[in-house]
Amino acid sequence: MKKLKSTDNLLQKDYLIYSILFLFVCLTSFIRFMPILQGDFPFLFDHGRDMLEVKKIVVDHKQTLIGPFTGMQGVFQGPLHYYLLAIPFALSGGHPAGGVVLTALFGVLGTIASFFVGRKMGGRLMGLFAAFFFAIAPASIAFSQHFWNPHWIPFFMIFFMYFLYKAVFGNNCNWMVVGFIGGIIAQSEFAFGGMLFLAIFFYALFFNRSSLTKPVFWASFLFYLLTFLPQVLFDIRHSFLMTKSILFFLKGGSQGLGGAVVFPQRLFIRINELQSATIFAITPEKALGYLLLIFVIGYLVVSFVHRNTKDFKLIMFFFALPLIYFLGFLFYSHAAWSWYWIGLQVPTYLLASFVLSQTCAKRETQSIVIVIFLVIYFFNTIPRYGAFHPLGEGATGAFRNEIRVIDAVYKDAGNTKFNVLVLAIERDAERLIVPSTDLKFEKDDKITLVGKTEDIKHFAKHFKMK
Repeated sequence: MKKLKSTDNLLQKDYLIYSILFLFVCLTSFIRFMPILQGDFPFLFDHGRDMLEVKKIVVDHKQTLIGPFTGMQGVFQGPLHYYLLAIPFALSGGHPAGGVVLTALFGVLGTIASFFVGRKMGGRLMGLFAAFFFAIAPASIAFSQHFWNPHWIPFFMIFFMYFLYKAVFGNNCNWMVVGFIGGIIAQSEFAFGGMLFLAIFFYALFFNRSSLTKPVFWASFLFYLLTFLPQVLFDIRHSFLMTKSILFFLKGGSQGLGGAVVFPQRLFIRINELQSATIFAITPEKALGYLLLIFVIGYLVVSFVHRNTKDFKLIMFFFALPLIYFLGFLFYSHAAWSWYWIGLQVPTYLLASFVLSQTCAKRETQSIVIVIFLVIYFFNTIPRYGAFHPLGEGATGAFRNEIRVIDAVYKDAGNTKFNVLVLAIERDAERLIVPSTDLKFEKDDKITLVGKTEDIKHFAKHFKMK
């Protein structure tokens, strides 16, 4: 009977854990999918470009070996982004919302995956914290609101961190999986994925030096490079265009990357970029972010003092990746855009989740403090993002507003042909009007103006229109 009672208690605990996880999944689904149902998602130049490229694959049956262009002239991302978008494109008949649905779905699946990965690393409570952060952290919500090639990275980073953990603290065979997932990530954003190539070596050097003597570790780099086969084939077919661009950059050319950022300015810029990609990816409130950072560092110090080797190593394991990126980009003299750091929020979620879960498990009073922190965090974060913070009626980049404009233009034009459209709504009106002094209109052109009355009058007066 005692054994039965123990099993029953375990089932009750599992029921509670999975019930909480189910609530997180419902919450993350609502935040991500509700704006899509309302057409409240961005649809801008990059999205239109991607849809046209995907159309070539699905409708015109023209396959591609490359993806979107990078910041470096003549160098392209991998084609993974386009082939992922081809799935919802085919299912939805080319509707722009299809790609956003897939991105949002990756956000929901990422919440579930975070739980299981966190549970493997530090127990069920860590899994719940990881799922909580992936569900409602500002960075995760932002990456689920529209499709863009770097936005696939956070989902794949969950599995990268898991297999990296298994490779460092477990079976060396996992290094090959680490290399392959790192290559997949590099297909979405080469700047971020390229740094992972270096990170794999440094993790082995500092956490599992014996693996450096194993052939399976060095095979991980082959698996990484294998994912670049489409770009290699493209490069061969086009007289080594990308190779020449990269070599020119290494010799000192800018290749469209802008001017160099010098020290000490670069140091302060990189510190701000690192903060934005890590602690501020968790919370928009700087005070809460710094409080969480101090809490984590405090736990690290306590673990070191008390010789808690297991906790100390795991915390350093999570700390190491952001540190590698920071040091790596210190040697990069050009601008390191936000999407170059885009996957660092995942080790940050796992780091915060581990420390919070371990603290909760050890002292009840500390658990109360953490619960209060999470409640404050929740109500300071959720209202700013996703379904709780729509783009608004006046957002010119919102898909639903663009549809309204198109409908208004065709209704106004009737059967009359038109060839000029000026969209001037709220804050974008001045930006669109003032730089347009070189616009020329023919006598018979039909101009449709959509927006606020005062904006339309401003524009008409500016161009001496009736």
